[in-house]
Amino acid sequence: MNPMLLQFIAKADDTSIIITGIIFGAFILLIFLSARRSPGTSSTSRGSYNKAGFRRTAKSIGLENHHIQLLQRAIRDQKVSTPSRLLQSGSYLNKVLQRTIGDIESSDMSQGERQRIIAAVFEIKRRGAGRGMTGMRH
Repeated sequence: MNPMLLQFIAKADDTSIIITGIIFGAFILLIFLSARRSPGTSSTSRGSYNKAGFRRTAKSIGLENHHIQLLQRAIRDQKVSTPSRLLQSGSYLNKVLQRTIGDIESSDMSQGERQRIIAAVFEIKRRGAGRGMTGMRH
């Protein structure tokens, strides 16, 4: 090997070691932060569903308690994988609400109770569309 190169490598000064350490530390921090935000561990995944946060967001778009309870039941019954997406995507909300209506219509509850719940479902759709949710149809 070239003696000049060996001399350069052997004489690494303190500033280059510090700079290398900072770069290495930043790289490790970046890996750690990206791992925390991966799809499998995000706060929107089913395993870490935050009911309080969902309720707060639902109230902010104008839903009342009975609407929120209806959505939470649909989340549980249909095993919705990303509950927060219901309040962000009108098309996703429509899909879940259509399944909810199908479940209600096939249930053994009274006709009056079915109509009351279906009316609440359509009120959720109306309020979501009024807030400008993307993909919302009337």
